[in-house]
Amino acid sequence: MAKGRESKQALIDRTGRILAQLERTYPDVECALEHTSPYELLAATILSAQCTDERVNMVTPGLFKVYPTPAHLAKARQEDVEAIVKSTGFFRNKAANLIGMAQAVVEKHQGEIPQTLEELVALPGVGRKTANVLLGTFHGVPSGVVVDTHVQRISRLLGLAKGNNAETIERELMAIVPQHEWIMLSHRLIHHGRQICIARRPQCTRCPLLADCRRVGLPELEMPTSVLDDSAEPQETRPLKKPTRVKKTMTKGTPLKGTRKATATTAPLAPKSKKNIAKPQNRNGR
Repeated sequence: MAKGRESKQALIDRTGRILAQLERTYPDVECALEHTSPYELLAATILSAQCTDERVNMVTPGLFKVYPTPAHLAKARQEDVEAIVKSTGFFRNKAANLIGMAQAVVEKHQGEIPQTLEELVALPGVGRKTANVLLGTFHGVPSGVVVDTHVQRISRLLGLAKGNNAETIERELMAIVPQHEWIMLSHRLIHHGRQICIARRPQCTRCPLLADCRRVGLPELEMPTSVLDDSAEPQETRPLKKPTRVKKTMTKGTPLKGTRKATATTAPLAPKSKKNIAKPQNRNGR
């Protein structure tokens, strides 16, 4: 679509069309982190930083088997937790955050995970994104827009936000997206980023949002190679001229001298006459 200046109302209208198309494309999406309680979802979200949900889901069953409640995790040794979560990356910081979160929950909230944004972000290792995931996914409370790497990248590509960090982009999205859409917007953009709008190789030609996407920062859209092969023609292709061959008559035994270049004024050679052709002789001169 055109990338000129856009009024606030035009942006809101375009956002509405994007939300509707996302709902049609991903009607039943949900959080990919496996969990059965607020504690499990909170711990899994802490581990998901700079890590795939698939990897987290491979690690959390072992973690929750050893530490099934915040009270158990609060008493854990750092090195034991590190050994379990090592494959998720940044395992030392994550282990420290998990233990610190559990200790704060036990000491300040009687072992129960708090249910307000202010209380959640006060826990070690818990920022706005993690708190929004817990409140939106488990409790259905639209406390904000979860802005992970997918949401940050795609919202900028769509031209819905211009910020350079998650907090700024969250404020921009909250200003143009109705509050009741905040939770599902994040889930749907995350799925969209994994299936179609893939980092480094977005599938723009098959994207259901293409008509309303401003494609900020991307080069001009090109047609697929298969289409180009069928319809495109070589540019300024000139047919090769077949070189003019000059016929020269010669008799047997006469060496062929340098050929003469043909010109526009070269007169055509007369056809060979049988009288002019020397009759070959045999060895006896007959």
